[in-house]
Amino acid sequence: MNKKLYNLMDWAAIEEIVYGESVHPEEILGVHTRGKNSLVQAFFPGAEKVTLKLAETKSIGLKDVKEVKMEEADEAGFFATLIPGTVKAGYTYQVSYPDKKKAVEYKELYSGAHVLTEEESDAVVAGAEYKLYKKLGSHIMTINKVSGCGFAVYAPNALRVSVVGDFNDWNPLSHQMMAIGNTGIFELFVPDITVGTNYKYQILVKGFEKVTKCDPFAMTVAGDNSYNSVVTDLKGFTWQDGDFIYNRKTYNPDKSAVNIYELNIGSYLKGKGYDNVKKMTKDLVTYLKKMSYTHVEFMPFMEFYDDTCAGFYTTGYFAPTYRYGSYKDYMHLINELHKAGIGVIMQWTPAYFDNSEMSFAMFDGTSLYENGDYRKGIDTRTGKYIFDYGNPYVMEFLISSANFWISQYHIDAIKFNDVTSMLYLDYYREDGNWVPNIYGGNENLEAINFIKLCNKVIHDRKEGVFTIADEKSGFAGTTFTKNMDEAEKENCLGFDLTINSGLNSDVFDYISLDPILRSAHHDSITLGSVYQYREKFMFSVSHEDTDFSKGGLINRMPGIEHDKYANLKALYGYMYLNPGKKEILMGQEYADPNAFNCEYEYTDSYEDDSPNGVFAHYVQELNKLYKETSALYELDNDVKGFEWINNLAANENIISFIRKGKGKDDIVVCLINFANCYYDKYKIGVPVKGKYVEIFNSDREEFGGSGLSNMKSILSRKDKWDERPESIRVKLAPLSVTVLKFTPLSEKDLAEISKRDELKEKKREAREKEKAAILKEREKQRKALLRERAKIKDSLKNDLVKKIEEAEKWRP
Repeated sequence: MNKKLYNLMDWAAIEEIVYGESVHPEEILGVHTRGKNSLVQAFFPGAEKVTLKLAETKSIGLKDVKEVKMEEADEAGFFATLIPGTVKAGYTYQVSYPDKKKAVEYKELYSGAHVLTEEESDAVVAGAEYKLYKKLGSHIMTINKVSGCGFAVYAPNALRVSVVGDFNDWNPLSHQMMAIGNTGIFELFVPDITVGTNYKYQILVKGFEKVTKCDPFAMTVAGDNSYNSVVTDLKGFTWQDGDFIYNRKTYNPDKSAVNIYELNIGSYLKGKGYDNVKKMTKDLVTYLKKMSYTHVEFMPFMEFYDDTCAGFYTTGYFAPTYRYGSYKDYMHLINELHKAGIGVIMQWTPAYFDNSEMSFAMFDGTSLYENGDYRKGIDTRTGKYIFDYGNPYVMEFLISSANFWISQYHIDAIKFNDVTSMLYLDYYREDGNWVPNIYGGNENLEAINFIKLCNKVIHDRKEGVFTIADEKSGFAGTTFTKNMDEAEKENCLGFDLTINSGLNSDVFDYISLDPILRSAHHDSITLGSVYQYREKFMFSVSHEDTDFSKGGLINRMPGIEHDKYANLKALYGYMYLNPGKKEILMGQEYADPNAFNCEYEYTDSYEDDSPNGVFAHYVQELNKLYKETSALYELDNDVKGFEWINNLAANENIISFIRKGKGKDDIVVCLINFANCYYDKYKIGVPVKGKYVEIFNSDREEFGGSGLSNMKSILSRKDKWDERPESIRVKLAPLSVTVLKFTPLSEKDLAEISKRDELKEKKREAREKEKAAILKEREKQRKALLRERAKIKDSLKNDLVKKIEEAEKWRP
């Protein structure tokens, strides 16, 4: 080797590169000025010959050349050369390998091209970047007129990071990434990388162990069991849901009908015989519209490794799972749902992540994403890793994930799964296996802070996106309510909706009892009104309510088959008529008896006249009633929207209440008979004088009932009942739901009432006259009787006097 060249080279740094231990390969590799010359160094592991192909002709020695053979500095594949003057950008390397017939040409990796600016990398480290997916991960880009892919990854404790993939035969020494100062971020721009390229990161951790990790920000994962990250550009889809997104900005779930259909994509595909989400789109959209659902809620479809977890153990927080189609297929599904006016809710799991080798656990050799203390970092139920919510980067990561799905996939709402496990440090932990917070309590203050911040970031977008908490412990202040004081607002988690756990415990337990036994448990169905305005609730029949041991809700209903369906209709009626938004699991609209699990296959192949088909028709009409009756949703979270008529009829097993909308006359009266007996003229008080028309009855023949109903409109009477001046009488079928809509009295109604009252008054007057005549006659008879008595008395007196006189005559 040329001595001058030898003396210019930093052999210690070269050794770091050759052995894959360099964090700043750009300080050695590429072109570097040395006096009036340019030192060019390159590392191509396994290469036997490298030629530098210049972008312009150079005079070297006595020749003008455009190609310079580089000298081998290390047999591992390190080459160098010294070029007089400067080297113009655009040069390439022509590399020959002993196992390849043709030389391969490469562009320079270390030309000074940066994926992130200094400001961007500082923002990441500061914990202030909530769209990390735009900065980290892989991104197709053009730098200095060279197209390729920029890779960036956060691994603050790594000794070295390399990007490996199809483009370098997965050799970790070929593409060693550059550390950006002390930020912990490694970056590298790789020319000529295109969409579809597979890659991963190999990380040299402390102890010199090498681990290969998927990109936490990968937007696609390979579907060939390799679980490779795939370079993706999401710009290839044209959205057509502009009107829906525009109108969403003013959407308020508080005052809207929210009726959610919970669906697992894998189960739906298996049951319907489709192999990706695009093919199922038309069928699903048609069905949701037919059934009058307002939203569809997808169980987690973010990438997951374990096929038995139904998607709940996430490994890729920025990638839809490859199992159900490409990113364009998912976008097509959401786009068509929006065009049909159907909102899309995504279940999201920030509580824990998968512990498989494909996850980002121990990413850089340390607990970067998970909490390092096993008492906080391991979910004792599943063994999965719990996020370290006290790490600003982890909060950035999770909030960025939420932002990603809203921005890139037009998601309308996010449901945080398993929030309860996040809130408590002692959740499913025995004494001694959990760590109290700084105040000695069991609240996970870091998780609470994360949840509040995440909700704030989502709502600050001001795009009409709302959030739902899967929270069942009754944590105070889960949602914002209008009666909160400033301190309560400050401590509020910030969700828009939360699960009403009372339905899943008290009401489910009540409805599973034989009707004969229900009167002693009547408070189970009335207790909810005590706390219904503490939070903004959602009644949910979800996958958690149809587990392995219990199966579908129909299995919990008492009685023979007919009674089971009647009880389930009563339960659904209770759920739809009470204040709160609605959610139902796929299949439960058909009263599917099967439990939901990862093997579950959705079916809707029931005959229309089968019990399941008839029940689905009932749910369809119940959905329609809810969606079209503003009194059932407009004032869900306002005390003006609900009033008990009678919540004390325990002996009859009946509850009756009023629902109101914004309008003065927007009133419906609801009755649910949980007894297995018929009431012919059940009397209830009503709020306003007027006409009450039956608009829904679960005992209709079309719903499999007897057909008993209140066919005619019912005019209220001035007959005080239930502490109300007006009342009506209704027929109630066994185990039934009855809904009556108030209608103000028309002139005809008033005339009829006037005529009825006039007739009633005439009858009263006639009765009074008849009564007076009877009394007069009775008085006449009484007086005559008195006269007769007096005559008899006088006659008897006279006879007695005569007899006395006669007796006196005979006295001696």
